[in-house]
Amino acid sequence: MALQDSNTYIEPTAGTSLNAARSQVNNSLRSLLTNFRSTSPPDTENITRSGVGAGEEDGMLYRSATTNALYVSDSVHVKSSPVGGNFTRVGIGNRVENGIVALAGNIASYEIGELVATPSASGGLSSNARLYLISSNSATMTSVVDVGIPPTNGSITDAMIGTRQISNTKLVASTISTHEIGSRAVANTQIKAATITTHEIASRAVANTQIAAASITRHEIKDGGIAPIGSIMAWTGSSAPDGWLLCDGTAYSRSTYAALFAISGTAYGVGDGSTTFNIPDLQDRLPLGKGTNNSTLGTQTGSMAASSKVTTDSGGASLQTASQQTIYTDTYGSKDAVTISFVTAATSSAHTHGVTIPTSVVNYIIKY
Repeated sequence: MALQDSNTYIEPTAGTSLNAARSQVNNSLRSLLTNFRSTSPPDTENITRSGVGAGEEDGMLYRSATTNALYVSDSVHVKSSPVGGNFTRVGIGNRVENGIVALAGNIASYEIGELVATPSASGGLSSNARLYLISSNSATMTSVVDVGIPPTNGSITDAMIGTRQISNTKLVASTISTHEIGSRAVANTQIKAATITTHEIASRAVANTQIAAASITRHEIKDGGIAPIGSIMAWTGSSAPDGWLLCDGTAYSRSTYAALFAISGTAYGVGDGSTTFNIPDLQDRLPLGKGTNNSTLGTQTGSMAASSKVTTDSGGASLQTASQQTIYTDTYGSKDAVTISFVTAATSSAHTHGVTIPTSVVNYIIKY
């Protein structure tokens, strides 16, 4: 640092000539100008005021041309800085308060646009460690804006949060409630088929009042999507749709089809007796409602032959007996005698009949 004459300010006295006093003042001003535009900080140990004791150098300002910032000499709060010495940024354009209470007490001394840091009094992190912006000259806390709280005036838009920027790990179940997602707020394009599994939607969790007729189309519900497990229905296809099985008496795994097994059990067949069970066999059969005369579930009797024909049970006609009657008697001799025979009994053998039932062939399927 180059000084014009001296880095000590000499106050002119009554005995100082006018030329000497002018020179002393000019030199001091040139020294100050040089100090403030220097790329190196002044040596505070050698800068004193004549007649003033040591230690009064604190508070000297210095603007660094390197960092383009203003510094103050503070031997108490000094910390390592780009310019060295006792110069620090603490106290220049920066306010630090030990809590919001202290901030409220000093609010009148802040200027619009200042940022205020409020770490906890102990120096650790706490709920009171915030960063505030002074928004007005009001001497109350209404002039303080917490810059860590998102605004509620709709100034945050979708464009500020990129797609997939919020991961699942940042969202826990308890942080989202039903009222936080508005009606129709999630579009079909935002939900992929793989993102929703059956266990994520509880049974009966979607009420009829939440599904309008116009909101569901055929392609939005998979085949077999609405039916209780164990339902049987006629099906015009040659194979069963997703979620259904053909009612052909096949044995299936009790664990794989546990829900269906829990309902039907072994009523339609025990399978291998341990790991499988049979489903109803409606091939060439019609379902019959359970009642007093047919009270056992799974009972299967007979089957239709080709062309929808069934055979009646075999049986015989009852025995018929005819009484003997005399209708003519010959009394004029043996030569003219006449013999008349009567049927006195009749028997019949067992026999069956074929009956054709009007039908239309379809498949029966069961929901699993």
